[in-house]
Amino acid sequence: MENGKENQKIDEFGNITFGEASRLLVGIIGQNAILDLVPKKGKNAYERNLQRMYNGEVPYSGLATTERGSPQWYFAQFFEGAEGIEKKYGIPKFAMNTIDSFTWQFFNALTLTPPFEIPKKEIAYNLARRQLLNFIDKQLLRGDICTGVDTSKVSGGSIIKFLTDSYEHIFSDIDTNFKRNKQSFYEKTSDDLDEEYKKNITNWRNENVYNPNWQTLVPVLDFLHKKDKTPFVHRLIGLYLRKNAQSAIKENLHISETAQEKIITDIVTMIMGKSQPEKFYIEVYSEDFQKDCWEQSILIPMALAYQNFYTKYDPVKFQSILEAIKDKCKHSKIFFKPWLKSRAIIFENFDSLKTHKGKQKKIIQQYREAYDKGVAYAGEYLGQFLLEAIIINNAFYPRQVKAANDYHGYGYALEIFGSDKKALLDLLKEVKDTDLREDIVNLHFNIRLKKFGLKTLSFDAIHNKAILINDQGLEFGKLNSPIGDLSAIEAFLKAIEMNPIYVNAYSNRGNVFNKIGEQFIEKALIDFNMALLLDPSHENTLYNRGMLFLKSSQFDKAIVDFSKLIELKPNDHDAYFNLGICYFGMDNFALALKNYNTAIEINSRFGEAYLNRSNCHVKMKNYNHALEDCNKAIEINPCFAEAYFNQGNCYAIINKFALALESYNTAIEIAPSFAEAYMARGLVYKCLGDEDKANNDFAIVDKIARNFV
Repeated sequence: MENGKENQKIDEFGNITFGEASRLLVGIIGQNAILDLVPKKGKNAYERNLQRMYNGEVPYSGLATTERGSPQWYFAQFFEGAEGIEKKYGIPKFAMNTIDSFTWQFFNALTLTPPFEIPKKEIAYNLARRQLLNFIDKQLLRGDICTGVDTSKVSGGSIIKFLTDSYEHIFSDIDTNFKRNKQSFYEKTSDDLDEEYKKNITNWRNENVYNPNWQTLVPVLDFLHKKDKTPFVHRLIGLYLRKNAQSAIKENLHISETAQEKIITDIVTMIMGKSQPEKFYIEVYSEDFQKDCWEQSILIPMALAYQNFYTKYDPVKFQSILEAIKDKCKHSKIFFKPWLKSRAIIFENFDSLKTHKGKQKKIIQQYREAYDKGVAYAGEYLGQFLLEAIIINNAFYPRQVKAANDYHGYGYALEIFGSDKKALLDLLKEVKDTDLREDIVNLHFNIRLKKFGLKTLSFDAIHNKAILINDQGLEFGKLNSPIGDLSAIEAFLKAIEMNPIYVNAYSNRGNVFNKIGEQFIEKALIDFNMALLLDPSHENTLYNRGMLFLKSSQFDKAIVDFSKLIELKPNDHDAYFNLGICYFGMDNFALALKNYNTAIEINSRFGEAYLNRSNCHVKMKNYNHALEDCNKAIEINPCFAEAYFNQGNCYAIINKFALALESYNTAIEIAPSFAEAYMARGLVYKCLGDEDKANNDFAIVDKIARNFV
């Protein structure tokens, strides 16, 4: 059976789809094996059903249900059916439990991991590593009970043998065993079974390739079983399943053979070294793994929250969030954009929606578009999306509703939630059918915010709790220690989870990121951007983002923020001062001078502005004005070492070396580690021909530099 041309296309991003999950499970068993084991009556129908699975048209369940025709039913037939291998060959229970337990955990993790812009094969590879390492460590080596599957302990040696076994090893051992028992491995008998067995073995051996499919393997298994060589039977079945699984993972999840071999090597290393599984994988839910999709993980809950707090809803601001999603979520936007746009119609047109069939049709159409084209990107939001679709369908077309599982085709997909399905559907009982907005909002809060222990679903309750958490973060930040900073970030994260449109929490977290190191500057900038996306006039954030740009010499961007700040606060002398620094950094000394002038006009006691303006005058060769500004800065602050330093520079330029030395001496008295002042003084001594004093100052500069390093 071949995949259709459309199914050969590699979907590089998103979660595993229903079709891929089914194909992966069927691939582990093998199509030929399945067709050999299904009831003979209606075999053609089962084959057609397999093709539908490969096309993604058959619902895949997260539970090991055995409904006839489901992927799990075929799985059960292979192991436990009337002709299944467990009854026929007595395969150990742990083999079935291994595939059973691991595949459900793996598929469920693949389906619910938020994908955003991380390539699917990267998510699948890291999840496979995590699931396998933990499954082998906890369930096989320790014999823990997990997901209702009782798995007896298995020795590390047995697991390693299974993972590293090969047909070459198995048949070499078979050869040795038969010779040891003085039996001919190729003994010719009148038994057709033996003839078929000999033919198969000869074909494999002649081509030096051991890659049997089920139809050619069965005669070998039957022969060995007949000869009471059960261990070889079990090894061959185990290897058959392992190779099928590796092939199916490569085909459906695009994880290369080399990458899979690396997983096997790490498992063997873990077993041999008795190491913890966490040593060998990156947690896919961690910030380190998802660092490239930091913005996307913020934008989606922000957009949903902005709609859900509909009493404060602003269509223009929401559109700006939607545009950010379009820009930042280049792949996953195919799900989130139509979903959020259809929600927007509900929140923006609620009053006229009940009688406007055109808008109702558009909403349904966009939900279908999101589901049909982008369901693989839904991740943790899939349950909410599907229940919303049910609520909306019920509101617009109540006469067409038959059952909770049959709403315009969305119902079957609820199967992926397994045991959680009932809990999700129970949320529909709280729907009042009076206000569609309220129904959707309550659904969102029930699914996502109950973990915070809120009993009331009002905006004020949520916002007030977020404020308390934010204030706690500010207190942690005052500790001025690494632990305090990390605790502050955790607190701000909780505040944002509580209320994803709480501007202050983004702004405050951005400040901490900006403070703790260069490696967090990018996250600081994202938080500032998010705060300004929600409130373009948030003054603290404009100032802090402008300072971040200024620190990284992105003067053009800093100018935009400080200019916006001046629009909001025309008498903000700090904003003019920082504009002056930007223009000075761009060598536009005239504009720098103009902004320093304005800062001084607003605040005549602004010593730093006089100091910086003196630098402009020096660049423009207005040395007398530069000296005047230095003198004014010193008048305001007699202990202003930098002002004395600038004063000394001005005197040195106009060859008043005695006055220059006096100024440098004062600067050094105020700041004994002022390296630039020693250097400048040394240069003046050198000009005056006093080499000893010059060299002494240069030596001090070198010592300060070494101590600093």
